[in-house]
Amino acid sequence: GEVVGFFFRAEDGIRDAQESRGLGDVYKRQLQDISCRYFCYDPSKTSNHMLAGKYSELHEKLTRQIDKSRIYHDPLYTRAYGTDASFYRLIPELVIKAFDEDEVSFILRQCSDMNIPVTFRAAGTSLSGQAITDSVLLVAAGNWKNYRINEDGSRIILQPGLTGAVINSLLAPYGSKIGPDTASINAATIGGILATI
Repeated sequence: GEVVGFFFRAEDGIRDAQESRGLGDVYKRQLQDISCRYFCYDPSKTSNHMLAGKYSELHEKLTRQIDKSRIYHDPLYTRAYGTDASFYRLIPELVIKAFDEDEVSFILRQCSDMNIPVTFRAAGTSLSGQAITDSVLLVAAGNWKNYRINEDGSRIILQPGLTGAVINSLLAPYGSKIGPDTASINAATIGGILATI
């Protein structure tokens, strides 16, 4: 039968929960215990899924420069990334968590050379299905949280992984906020917010 559920690296989930909620030590330990008991899953160690054709060739090229632990192609992980907040479902061939701009450039260059479509994903809160694909899904979240605000607060430069709520809290001392006011502002990241408007 088909296995359906939430599959992720426990340490990622724990870190994200700690960052977003400021959990106390007791609750952190409980979350770690629960996460490791039910959700520990490392696709780089358990994947038997074989890529075919050009995706196999692309995977080989990408792993020469990108850490294998951030490139996923096993069915459990790709199914987990096969949906966003919409009711659509497309299962990606590869899910890649890019670390920096150089990696994004490298991925896009390799995919372009091989005529392979790439879809970007931030938090996956889209209700329209624009954060899913049946090809390569490039995830720009987690590490992508740098920002810079000028002295008077009239301009902010952001990476795509910051949520709208965090950005608004950064701009609050200047009496400003971002223009889009999405219902999912606490979860949606600026990369996805701007892609949607």
